Amino acid sequence: MTNSHKSVPVVQTFPSQLLPTPDRSPNAVSPDPPVNEQVSDGRPSYLVINADESEPGTCKDREIMRHDPHKLLEGCLIAGTAMRARACYIYIRGEYVNERLNLEKARDEAYAAGYLGKNACGSGIDFDINIHYGAGAYICGEETALIESLEGKQGKPRLKPPFPAGVGLYGCPTTVTNVETVAVAPTILRRGADWFASSAAKTTPAPNFFASPDTSTNRAPWRRRCPSRSRN
Repeated sequence: MTNSHKSVPVVQTFPSQLLPTPDRSPNAVSPDPPVNEQVSDGRPSYLVINADESEPGTCKDREIMRHDPHKLLEGCLIAGTAMRARACYIYIRGEYVNERLNLEKARDEAYAAGYLGKNACGSGIDFDINIHYGAGAYICGEETALIESLEGKQGKPRLKPPFPAGVGLYGCPTTVTNVETVAVAPTILRRGADWFASSAAKTTPAPNFFASPDTSTNRAPWRRRCPSRSRN
């Protein structure tokens, strides 16, 4: 159901490279935070992936979750580590049954291999990924309505400010992003930004998924198209 996990080298080395090894000696002095870096106020940070994809005619995210869910999970680990999050919530459209099953199977495999959970990838960092099923509400594609739904409330948008970056899921700093953005992170880290930019037009230096109607049949199903490039 899922492809073999081809991204082990990146996911095993990235977290330890991203965060410096803390000095645990008795005389260690806490370093000053870098300029422009916000200091944590003690609240945990969360990463939320919007996989609801309830826009009529869209089908790009489901292709990733159906055919390469490990890449999405690896991207969540990388993004979560970068923002010092310790948990990720993937909010998936309830009608995506096969995609949900594939994603859950891939997540179980990642936990079994030690890529997720306690001491994820041997990095000393705990990182969990939770999968939440939507109920078909179109409005939950809006980030604050999605957060409300994750908290068990009716999916209605919140007034802004405050914004999710400051007060999001459970009142904590939250980054809400989409499947495609996170899933491509492992490939960019492996092959480099120059390769990623070179695989698309100069005016739009980044490949992207898009859908177009198939007029060869009366049902006009939607198909996935993207610039030709390797999956590794």
